[in-house]
Amino acid sequence: MKEEKTKLIDNVLLERKTELSPCPIPVKDIPSDKVFDVRVYRDRPWIMFFVSREIYEELKSLCDERG
Repeated sequence: MKEEKTKLIDNVLLERKTELSPCPIPVKDIPSDKVFDVRVYRDRPWIMFFVSREIYEELKSLCDERG
């Protein structure tokens, strides 16, 4: 009796799922240029933002809510 040998290749299929949990993004209108100003200074690695106190407080509260 003759013995037969074969080579089998196993294929393993993996599936990875990531649950999606939507996160609300706050929407903020851009204020007028009277209360919002951006200044870029030559030879400086930073930008200065000037905003009204009201806008600053609103942005701060949104950031505090988000952590």
